[in-house]
Amino acid sequence: MENLGSTWNKWDLHIHTPCSLTQQYGGDTDEVWEKFISDIEKLPAEIRVIGINDYWFLDGYRKVINFKTSGRLKNIQTIFPVCEFRIKKFSGVNFGKLKRINLHVIFSPLLSHDIIQAQFLDTLQSAYCLDSENNDDSWLATITKSSLIDLGKKIKQTTPHDKVSTLGSDIEVGFNNLNIDEERILRHVKTNTYLKGKCFLALGKTEWADLTWTESIIAEKKDIINKVNFVFTAINTVEEFNKSKDTLKAQNVNNLLLDCSDAHCCSTQLDGKGNLVKDRIGNVLTWIKAEPTFEGLRQVLYEQDYRIVISDNAPREPIRKIEKVEFNFPETIKIKRHDSSLFQDLCIKNVKEINFSPYFTCLIGGRGTGKSTIINIIAEKLGAKTDFFDSKQNGVFIADSHTIAYDLRNDKNNYIQISGSPEIEFISQGTVEKLTDGEKLTHLIFQERVLQPNTKLQEFNQNLNEIVKTTDIQINLIFESVKIQNDILVKTNESKDYESVINSINDPIYLRITNKISSITKEIASIDGSKLKYENLLKNIKSTIQSTVIDKDLKNEYESRLVEIINHLSAFEEFEITEDLFELKLQSFIKTDDERNALDIDLIKEKEELAKFFTEKGTSQESINDSQSANENLARIHQQIKVLDATKNNLILNIENNKEKIDAVKDIYDESTKLIKESILQLNHKLKVSNENVSPIKYEYDFNKEGYNYGLFEEFQTLFKSYHISGTSWPNVREVLFSVKPDNQLLLMDYVQFSANLKNVINRKFSGNNNYVKMILNIFALESNFDVYKYLVRKHLYNIFEYINIKGYYGKRDLDTCSFGQKCTAVIVTLLMTGVKPLIIDEPEAHLDNRLIADYLVDLIKEKKSDRQIIFATHNANFVVNGDAELIHILEIPEDDNFTTITPTTIENISNRDKLLKLEGGRDAFEKREHKLLIR
Repeated sequence: MENLGSTWNKWDLHIHTPCSLTQQYGGDTDEVWEKFISDIEKLPAEIRVIGINDYWFLDGYRKVINFKTSGRLKNIQTIFPVCEFRIKKFSGVNFGKLKRINLHVIFSPLLSHDIIQAQFLDTLQSAYCLDSENNDDSWLATITKSSLIDLGKKIKQTTPHDKVSTLGSDIEVGFNNLNIDEERILRHVKTNTYLKGKCFLALGKTEWADLTWTESIIAEKKDIINKVNFVFTAINTVEEFNKSKDTLKAQNVNNLLLDCSDAHCCSTQLDGKGNLVKDRIGNVLTWIKAEPTFEGLRQVLYEQDYRIVISDNAPREPIRKIEKVEFNFPETIKIKRHDSSLFQDLCIKNVKEINFSPYFTCLIGGRGTGKSTIINIIAEKLGAKTDFFDSKQNGVFIADSHTIAYDLRNDKNNYIQISGSPEIEFISQGTVEKLTDGEKLTHLIFQERVLQPNTKLQEFNQNLNEIVKTTDIQINLIFESVKIQNDILVKTNESKDYESVINSINDPIYLRITNKISSITKEIASIDGSKLKYENLLKNIKSTIQSTVIDKDLKNEYESRLVEIINHLSAFEEFEITEDLFELKLQSFIKTDDERNALDIDLIKEKEELAKFFTEKGTSQESINDSQSANENLARIHQQIKVLDATKNNLILNIENNKEKIDAVKDIYDESTKLIKESILQLNHKLKVSNENVSPIKYEYDFNKEGYNYGLFEEFQTLFKSYHISGTSWPNVREVLFSVKPDNQLLLMDYVQFSANLKNVINRKFSGNNNYVKMILNIFALESNFDVYKYLVRKHLYNIFEYINIKGYYGKRDLDTCSFGQKCTAVIVTLLMTGVKPLIIDEPEAHLDNRLIADYLVDLIKEKKSDRQIIFATHNANFVVNGDAELIHILEIPEDDNFTTITPTTIENISNRDKLLKLEGGRDAFEKREHKLLIR
């Protein structure tokens, strides 16, 4: 069975058997006992601990243990012997108003029933009895079932006849009037050598609840409640339990309340009238987080707020958790420092598996036993960069049979297998203080604690990223549209030159021939253009089909329609698709190709006619060639201008469409800013600390103006580097550019306003003869470049997720100005109080004050570990013991060995207690400190 340390199980410490003095099982017979044992075996799996309580006698407990020894009750891990007594305190003189207080003694299961009988029960044989009607005090020298029956008969003989039927059986009446002086019990369990430290006391709720908190008995009532360890109750709902607990709290007395079944019958059976009776056996609400042992119950006394939960369902665990890590290192595995030539055996190479509690796990051991190695391996495997394996920090590396570093992240040989959450928050030695610095602090607070848990912010971030991409496209479209417009102007000027050549000859024959050539050339260009569009379209469709991912598991209408469209496109004759092949086979259209060939022939004929015309006129060959070229080129250029115009119009349409998308960035920015500020306020609220060892910690959102200016100008420089004048300093260019602040006011300017502002600033601050001024003026001589610049400003100014900056404060001081210890305190407290990923820290105590750990952090860990898993590699006993670690891994290297052994244990595990005490220097050192400091 995997050792998961202290785990949640249901405990029922108050179950009566068929041997009990009072019960409704049907008698102490083999048949009844078989049904009783079967009922316990059918209890829900979460019930692992029961207490057998047959009042004064141990007969039932002996039988249950015998069943367990014979192989039955495998579902029950631990069975406690419990005895229940009526105590003398509050026994009234009027039988009808008798207040019976039940005192339970819970014994360690390690005590044999013979020891309990001889060392405890046999010492209490002399018991006080009360005949309430006759005020006849008597003593029972020997308490047996027969003596109790005789006592019951005697009491009934002196009781009015009309009350006898309500008293119950003879043995029940006898026991109810058997009163033990509670001081004898208390004294005995504290002083008896066999019992000392092996018993707990509990008070029954039914009776103490009946006692009113009146002035006459309130002191005595509080006294007896405060003398016991636990208070038993038997309730049906959590609300009833809380009401009882609140009553105890209101009186400022012991409120360590446990819900027990107080079962007196089988789970379902018929009563005397034939009605179905359902007992509470198996329906307790008490969940205890501990090993199912007497020592586990002892820990509840110290940690009742964290080790007991009253609930129908199991207490929740953190959602994200590392469950275990498995190692499969080869014998040849080595480890060495990057700055050393010495290879050493990896001390943990024989470790096969390490489990982790979903709550708080500590790895402890001497230096060199592999604590840091283990948790840094886990961190590297899960993608968290560590200093431990960082060559720049002279860290270490692991190598198998080769001398090169083994890639822990990719781990091609599967040396490491981690079950559970793939995401962690890892803090290595020496990195705590670094987390207070700008970029790292922003990541710690914003990325991990603001952005990641907020799905709405993540959606805004995604939308902003899409707008950034659209802005980049928009800028390219603007540049492209300017280029095309320039191309159109060039082509138009070219066409005018050719037209002048053609129009210089007015002969009708010449005009007829040139018009024919122009017409044929346009048709040829048209067919060639259509063919090119056909080929490009099919290539784009092929690319779209190949890049579209179809999720066959999704059954929504969008995915279904997407499949239909892809199937339709794939059915085109141009595509040949198999499992391993996707070929594009463009078709040839014979009719159009024949027409194209015929046009070539016609064009040749017309050119020959034109040449003949010029020859007859006595024109030179050079003039003939010029005229032929003009006619052909004019038709081609007209076609090109037509295509360019269409492209330009398409660009303008796309620019307008993109503009609408990009304009939404301001609204997203405003909403994101609002959410971020709200999230940080909530974060600060969580970080409110009321402890003298910790100053107030808070964080504030800030816009990273320096980062914004840098990012904006870097992209500006890339886009407009073609304007650079050799030898000109870019920082000077930046100074001129930012003389008109790139803020919201700039975005409201049009080109005329911006140009005027820019020139005014330049005239006041700069010399127009400087090249860096000329560069800016040359860039913004074009209005389109101003449009691009505005898009750049908008892209960077509103990209809040790119330029967010978090500032931290400890008390009234900026974290940047705080001391080393204050910085570490702020970070550790923030890490523990916030965040959802498993938190792994290597030696958290390295930078912290012991008083802070003992007086604050351990309680904080106990509070937060139910929300997020915490794993420490530590030397500090305060974290381990006072932090109430659910699972402790003790790492040791035996004197005659070089390799680490790991002992999983818990605080309540006695067999490993001495190993745990080594954190304090061993048992002797601990006891010496107690004596020297007068703690005892």
